Amino acid sequence: MRQRNTNDPALRALAPLVGDWHQWALPGGSTRIGPIPTSYAWTPDGGFLVQRADLPPDLVLPEGWREHHPFPTVAYIGYDDAAGHFTMLYADGRGVSRAYGLSLTEGELRIWRSAPDFHQRFSARFDASGDTLTGAWEASKDGEAWHTDFGVVYERVGGR
Repeated sequence: MRQRNTNDPALRALAPLVGDWHQWALPGGSTRIGPIPTSYAWTPDGGFLVQRADLPPDLVLPEGWREHHPFPTVAYIGYDDAAGHFTMLYADGRGVSRAYGLSLTEGELRIWRSAPDFHQRFSARFDASGDTLTGAWEASKDGEAWHTDFGVVYERVGGR
């Protein structure tokens, strides 16, 4: 008999992400790339939240993104009950694999990692309806001087 995962109730904090989304990448602020279908869904045992995103076949990418886009992407988000924090394991179509810290509190999603010569962080906030999440990825060589890599907007498909 298969037992449903009864991990720490902290996993419930991720519930606002669950569903299907249209993701828009905003490089340079004015160009909108998308929609990129993105989903957040629980694994069958409920122990992890999985994010998946992939480009639709007819989406035309601007110069500079064609050669370097990460899609398809997959991320597994889980909770360490002993340490009291979330971890996100990420992999993409370029062969990149990374581990990030993650938090979702008071309507703000934060994702971060520190690595030699390439630190990253993401911060986004839900709107009042919970159907739009707007933020940006930032990068830094030293973890102190940050620059915006690109903005991101997620729009829930069909609303809640």
